[in-house]
Amino acid sequence: MGALNGRRRFRAQAGLDITFATLRTSLVLGLASTHLRVTGAIAGFAIASFIILLVALALHRDELRAPVTKSVSTGVFARNYARFFAPVLVYQLALNLVLQADLLVMKAVLSWRRASTRRPSTPSRASTRPCRTSRSCRTSSCWR
Repeated sequence: MGALNGRRRFRAQAGLDITFATLRTSLVLGLASTHLRVTGAIAGFAIASFIILLVALALHRDELRAPVTKSVSTGVFARNYARFFAPVLVYQLALNLVLQADLLVMKAVLSWRRASTRRPSTPSRASTRPCRTSRSCRTSSCWR
C-alpha cells in the first residue's frame, strides 16, 4: 500500500485501508466471539492482513511492475533515509517504553502488595482434629 502512496494513488490506498479496517474488525470480533477467544482475535488480525495483501497485489500488479526511475543513487537515498528515520525510531522506542512502563510498575506494586497482605499459612483442619477413634479422646472437647 505504501507503493500506492508513493505513486500518489491516494484513492486506491484509501480504498484498501478502508477494506482492511473493515475486514480486520469483522474477523477479530467474529473469531474472538467463537470458542477461540484471544487466539481467534489474533488469527482474525493475521487473516485480514493476509487477505488485504493478496487483494492489493491482485488489483495493482501492473502498477507495481512498472520500473521506478532513479533520480538519486541508492547510497545517498539510504543515507538520507537513515538520517531521517533514526530520530523517529528513537521516539517510537521511547513511546513504547513509556506506554509499557506503567503496566510493569503496576504489576510490581500489585504483586508486592499481594505478598505483603497474605495471611500466614495455617495448618489444615484435618491435622488439628483429634482422633475420634482413640479411647483416650472421649471428652466433649474432642468432638467439636
